[in-house]
Amino acid sequence: MLTEIQFATWCDRLGFFGETRELIGEIRTSPPSRLVGGGTRNVPGDYPSRKMGCTIQFESHTVELAFVLKCEFDPDVLEFFSQVEPIRIAYASAKGRSVVVHHTADYFVLRKNSAGWVEVKTAEELPMLAEQMPNRYLLTDGRWECPPGKSYAEPHSLTYEVHSSETISQVFVRNASFLDDYLRKTDPVASPSLNLIADRLAQKPAITLGDLLAETREVVSSDEIYQMIANRKIAVDLSA
Repeated sequence: MLTEIQFATWCDRLGFFGETRELIGEIRTSPPSRLVGGGTRNVPGDYPSRKMGCTIQFESHTVELAFVLKCEFDPDVLEFFSQVEPIRIAYASAKGRSVVVHHTADYFVLRKNSAGWVEVKTAEELPMLAEQMPNRYLLTDGRWECPPGKSYAEPHSLTYEVHSSETISQVFVRNASFLDDYLRKTDPVASPSLNLIADRLAQKPAITLGDLLAETREVVSSDEIYQMIANRKIAVDLSA
C-alpha cells in the first residue's frame, strides 16, 4: 500500500482535494462494508494480497478472483479495495420510472493516473442486465458502461467501470495463479542469478521461457526464474 506521504503526493498530482480526497481517504481506512456471499455457481473467498498487505474478498473464482489477480499483478494498480461503502445511484427503469438505489460496487481501485469504482460481471449476465435495466447497463463501442455510476463518480473526478469477464484472458489467470506462490517468497533471488539472467537477456532480448530455462538450467534454477517473472525482473506477457 501507499504510505501517507505517497498518498498525499498522488492526490496532489491528480488534483484530488477536499471532498474527493476525504472520500478516497475514508475508503482506504475503512473495512469492507459487507461480506461477500456465495451462490449455486459462485464460491467466495479471500485473496491474501501482498500488494495490499491484507486479504481481499472475491465472490467467485471464475470472475472476481481473476480481476483481483489482475490488480495484484498490474503495475498500474497502486491499491484496490473490496466491498467499499455503498453509493447512491439514480436512473430510469425500463418503464421510465425513477429508481434510486444504494449500490455496493465490487471494488475501488487506485491507479497511477485515476481512481474509481469497479463492478465485475460475467459476459453472460451483462446482456440480461442491460435488457432488464437498459438505463443502468449500456454497451457502447464494445465496452460495457454504467451511466448512473459514471454520473455519481464524475463530479468527484473519479471513474466508474463495468468490468466484463471476457476482458481477462484465462491464460493470464492460469499464469498468475501459478506465479502467485513465487510472488510471496520473502528471500530475494541471489545477485549472481539476477546478473546472469540480465546478461543473457541483453544478448537475446526476445526468448521463449522454455529456451531461457534450458539455456540457464545449469546455473540458475527454474524457481529463481519464476520468482523473477513474478516480481517483474523479467518482462513477460502473462496473457500469452
